[in-house]
Amino acid sequence: MKKSKSFIKKESLQLSLSPLPSPLPSQLPSPLSPLSSLPYILNILNISILFIVIIIITIQTVYPNYNDYNNGYDNGHHDGHRNGYDNGYDNGYDNGYDNGYDNGYDNGYHGCNNSCHGYNVYIQNERFLRLVEYPSFPQRRFPIQMLVEKHPHEFQHLHVGAGAKRTGNGTMNSYVLTFPRLQSILSSPIYTNSPPPNMNYYRDLYHVWSQLSPSYQTEERKIVWFPHDRVERFGFPILVKTRTILSQPFLLTLVSPSHKKEDDVNTDLMVTGGSILLKLNSIRHFGWMTHPFIVNDVPFSRKKAVVLWRGNATGYGFGNNIPYRTVSRETLVKTYTHSPFTFLDIGLTLPKHFLKDSGNSKNLNLQNLQKYSKPNVSLGDQLQYKYILSVEGNDVATNLKWIMASNSLVMAPIPQMESWFLESRLVPYVHFLPINDDFSDLVEKYHWAERHPSKCEQMVLNAKTYVKPFLEQKKELELQKEVMMYYLDTFQWT
Repeated sequence: MKKSKSFIKKESLQLSLSPLPSPLPSQLPSPLSPLSSLPYILNILNISILFIVIIIITIQTVYPNYNDYNNGYDNGHHDGHRNGYDNGYDNGYDNGYDNGYDNGYDNGYHGCNNSCHGYNVYIQNERFLRLVEYPSFPQRRFPIQMLVEKHPHEFQHLHVGAGAKRTGNGTMNSYVLTFPRLQSILSSPIYTNSPPPNMNYYRDLYHVWSQLSPSYQTEERKIVWFPHDRVERFGFPILVKTRTILSQPFLLTLVSPSHKKEDDVNTDLMVTGGSILLKLNSIRHFGWMTHPFIVNDVPFSRKKAVVLWRGNATGYGFGNNIPYRTVSRETLVKTYTHSPFTFLDIGLTLPKHFLKDSGNSKNLNLQNLQKYSKPNVSLGDQLQYKYILSVEGNDVATNLKWIMASNSLVMAPIPQMESWFLESRLVPYVHFLPINDDFSDLVEKYHWAERHPSKCEQMVLNAKTYVKPFLEQKKELELQKEVMMYYLDTFQWT
């Protein structure tokens, strides 16, 4: 019996390992009979399902938290990337003002890296084109009478005669000039005995024009310029100190009808194009940049953590004859001169000549203005403060340039006017700390700056870098000469 059992086991083993016999052709399912192939299909499906189930069980056994890990990775990756981009340096602030300020700082700073580092190259290659807004005029010949007809209020004293004329406020208006005419004005008794308020405009123009070759100093070479603190764009090629900043130049823009009031009599068309910037009234706007107090300024970290502003009652508001603007010094002083915040020192300075009504305004309520006045603060004392406000008045803010040359931080609304300094090239959170036009976020921006001293110091450094090319006197003069030669070569007044 034992032998037989052994024999049976071997036989069964041999049978189990032997290949299955191949089916005869007659036993294969017919392609035309799908029901006969159904068992084979079901077997394949069952095997496939079983295989999938085994894989799922294996994954869950070996990686019990795979799904959570996968979801966590995706969510963490995308959320972390988004939050990191939005929050910039801080990453930890999810709400409040810090998010907005940090995002603005990061986006502005990183987006401007190339232009900041390559600014000297920009100055040499592109600044000229921005100053003249090239190309802005398909026409090259302009009749003077057309300018008078288009802007009779501004150019009512237009003349090229021998004598110099003055207006009621003492300024000298000679809008059409040749070089011999300019020489005559500067040597005339009316200029030498009683210099007009705008005398520095004439001196700066002569300083540049006298450097050109004699071919540019003939009677046939004329310029039209506007030697005043005005920002209109007249639609003609006119040399100006300042002009409005517009994102799309060479378009016609109107003062908003909703802001035309009876006391805003000067609501003339503000035409883009036509305003070619020249370095005028340079002593007032650029002279302070090299003052010894600026050159030897103390570091930012050693200054008082106070926001300072002193300025005249100029610009829109105060009853001044200035078209509507979104930035007003009147709003600033009415909001903060008597505020309870000890870190704000804001007030008007009212010099004697202004109190006598120098022509900056009419209908001045001096008693009302004196409520917002504070003692004057010298340049040296202003530099003791970390934060100095820069607010546009009749045109660009006079203090902007020397603040940027110092170790104090500029706090200012986005510039709306530009001069030879090309304020339109300044980038918020890169060169200055931006403030809302109505100054509503001034307190919050102060607290932000106090929490981020390193960012403030970086903005101060960027501002000083921006200023450097304007301190190179020889290159500055060459650029002024290029602008003058371009003007005299390109435009002809008849």
